[in-house]
Amino acid sequence: MDVTTLYSESAEMACMGAVITGQYLTVQRIIDATDLWLERHRLIFATAQNIWSQYGEVNLMLLSDTMHANKTLDAIGGRSYLMALVNALDSERHTEIYAHMVKRVAVRRKLHEYTDTLDARLQDDAPVNDIINEMIADLKSMSAPDIDDHVVNFDASLAMTFDIVEQHRELYQQNKQYTLGIRSGLHDLDKLLDGFRYGDVNVLAGYTGAGKSAAVFTIALNAAARGINRQSQHGARVMVFSGEMTQFAMNNRIMSMSTGIPVQTIERGAFSDEQYAKYVSGFSQVSQLPLRFKRTTRLNVDDLPSLVEQEIQRNGLDLLVLDGILQLDTSAHADQDWLRINTIMESLESVAIDYNISILATHQIGRSGADGKPSLSDLKRSSAVEEKSARVMLLWKPDDNVPNEREIVVAKNRHGSPGVVPVFFNTNTTQFFSKQNSF
Repeated sequence: MDVTTLYSESAEMACMGAVITGQYLTVQRIIDATDLWLERHRLIFATAQNIWSQYGEVNLMLLSDTMHANKTLDAIGGRSYLMALVNALDSERHTEIYAHMVKRVAVRRKLHEYTDTLDARLQDDAPVNDIINEMIADLKSMSAPDIDDHVVNFDASLAMTFDIVEQHRELYQQNKQYTLGIRSGLHDLDKLLDGFRYGDVNVLAGYTGAGKSAAVFTIALNAAARGINRQSQHGARVMVFSGEMTQFAMNNRIMSMSTGIPVQTIERGAFSDEQYAKYVSGFSQVSQLPLRFKRTTRLNVDDLPSLVEQEIQRNGLDLLVLDGILQLDTSAHADQDWLRINTIMESLESVAIDYNISILATHQIGRSGADGKPSLSDLKRSSAVEEKSARVMLLWKPDDNVPNEREIVVAKNRHGSPGVVPVFFNTNTTQFFSKQNSF
């Protein structure tokens, strides 16, 4: 088949018209430059991407002036062609329809091109499973969105909601103290939040030295021990990633929290006989928890959906803990933190919803937050953290003269009221406790 027939010029023109008239993000969420068949449309879209990364907007004047400065305006047909693109979009309401049309045709074209490479792949000496996995990944990357994947009839949606509410009613009758989400083990925080809910992104922010990593490790350990409180109490399945700490350091912190032995004692191996016996006993108990750590200190946010999907299939997953949002890598916008954070937060929100897990991530508070009680305005570099999170918690030290006291300010709570939760920080074991323990 001649793949050059697999494109729709009118749909591509309408999409480019949408990009020029302020709908770049709508189009960019559905297609990329490789989905466009005509070279001049690819050039326009690539230029629009660069403009967006610099200015955060795309319009006719910016695009025309940039392409003129780059000496590419004549190659796409000049300003008159840009005006023709604007006129090609009959209504802003149809932007997504045109974008999906371009995507579907592009997938068919790419599939035809892909089949031409199969013979060479099958003659390769690579292990068969590697070839299959590579092919599956390639095909997934080419998949086109389907309307039935995004829309559900209201009666079906309402029936599903009724079933969930009925389950919660039965839970309440069996255990009136049950927790809707995953428990943190910090009593007052659990009471305020009703646990970390599935499908939510939760952010714990704090300035350097406030104890963000220690707080999320405490929550991870507590959740893995008895984070699920429904018909019965049992551990939640937890996966932890830290871009700021080695696996050795994380393990030592977890063991210190579990045994009450100071972290420094464990790191140096400077045990008393009693401490060592306690350490060995604690080791066998902690090793049975449904708690897993990602080995590497680097993680690309583009790989996150695949990793979460594999973890769910192999071990199950309730809570994903990410220590350090800014430590996540992105394939785009590496030089601009605010755009990187937007990309990261959009990905985290998508993963939480699509895979129905709860995500707990740490972030940095700006310097102004260290001078007094922090607020949402102290979040560094991007409003996307606040916009995409169901809960934003701000950790700080109210009084420098009292090193063990901290407060968790719940500044945003999509499912309830904000509030302030006082907590105690054991500096020897790096463990947090509520004034009234949950367990």
